[in-house]
Amino acid sequence: MPVSGFRQSWSQRQDAPLSAALPLIWALACLFWLAPRSVESIRVLRFTAGTAALAAGVLILLLPAWRWRIWVAWLVAGAAFGVAEWWLSGSLGALVLFLVAAGHFWWDERYIRDEREEPISSRPTTVAEAVARGDDHELCGAAYDAVVKKHGGDLNAADLTRVEQAFLLPYHALGIIENGGFNYLFEGDFAGDTYFHLTAAAFETIGADDAAAAFRKALALFPDSKPPIDIDERLRIYRQGTGRLRHEIDAQFWDAGKEVTSKLATYIRAHQDIFAKGKSARARRSAKRPVKPAPSRTGLDIEQLPHWARVAFAVRCARLVQPLFLESWPNVRPERCDAVAQAIMLAEQSAAAGYRMPDLKDAIMQATIVAGAALMALYGSPKEDDEPLPPDGNAGTVASQVAKVAENAARAAAAAPAESVEPTRAAVSFARDLVGAASELQRTFDDDFGHLCDLAIVKGWTDQTPVLTSVWRTN
Repeated sequence: MPVSGFRQSWSQRQDAPLSAALPLIWALACLFWLAPRSVESIRVLRFTAGTAALAAGVLILLLPAWRWRIWVAWLVAGAAFGVAEWWLSGSLGALVLFLVAAGHFWWDERYIRDEREEPISSRPTTVAEAVARGDDHELCGAAYDAVVKKHGGDLNAADLTRVEQAFLLPYHALGIIENGGFNYLFEGDFAGDTYFHLTAAAFETIGADDAAAAFRKALALFPDSKPPIDIDERLRIYRQGTGRLRHEIDAQFWDAGKEVTSKLATYIRAHQDIFAKGKSARARRSAKRPVKPAPSRTGLDIEQLPHWARVAFAVRCARLVQPLFLESWPNVRPERCDAVAQAIMLAEQSAAAGYRMPDLKDAIMQATIVAGAALMALYGSPKEDDEPLPPDGNAGTVASQVAKVAENAARAAAAAPAESVEPTRAAVSFARDLVGAASELQRTFDDDFGHLCDLAIVKGWTDQTPVLTSVWRTN
């Protein structure tokens, strides 16, 4: 919420007790009016007010965004109950508890108000300010902002000075590798650094020797230490063999992560003047470029399908790629294979019945576990037992992706109609990545999706319409 909007909201909150005064006075007047007429009426009022106060308290927990308005209702009901209790029994206990609770709530709201009115972030805005504060992470963030401000958001290593390269390339690589190892790094590209050689040299420039050594080892897994430009081929080579060596390289880099941040900060302090310069001509040009919307990863408009048709299509994709699971993990434990099959089957049954099956939550969790277990062949993570793994990282990736298709098909089945688009899209995306762009299955996906869309239109399907497996045409 904008600051001005919040202040307006808070000013309205400050008027809330005044707004509550009229109904509160009215309730107390009714109480005194009823008193001489019937004790039973007071008891009814006490019961009604107590029930209303209890309901308001529950609603405050369930609807925090409305807590202030509900509190006004609780204030009226609580006051009426306390006075009625005092009138009938002479006890002031309920009134005392009411006043204590009201005071606590008012103080809590003031505390929240004070927190929200503080600046959203005290992050330094310049490198000089960050240097003065002495925090390495803040300094790296400020330097990154300075480079982006100078060159624009679509950074290219070829446009940077040597000093900027020495900072930005390790900083960028550090965040990627710490999140997913070198496998995650090689899933993308660094513009202007085709073979990642500039990045490796930058680690050496800043003096992060252990991280640089790990980076060189990762590059050495490719012929002539040059990762292929084609990402699929690059990953195929990198994922060959067991994950032991890949894990050792990742672990060496992760252990050096703290050192990298410290070295980066030291390097920035030594070249502070470089990061204080203004925008380059390229940054001014790039700022005017229109931003193109990112294309859909699936290439299909999943939103146009009704809910259970989405689930049925996600299941269809899972069924088509399911044979790849055993092909890539031939020695898999039976329970792993059963978990994938169970997730697909429950999603399929849910689509056919038009309601979610009761065991979907557990099936989703088990499929997620299988996906992680298969990736141990890629990352070489330490195992607690001697479970047989897929033969290499490529096979482990395939088995993991099949499990992810099954998992997301089950997630789509478990989701509400308004929330099933994303898990369906994820299932389709994993399935497409598995079979490759040139595969005949890609055409099958497209044909089946079009067939399902036609049926949904012709038969007037809604989000509640079940979709049986018989909808799929046989070749």
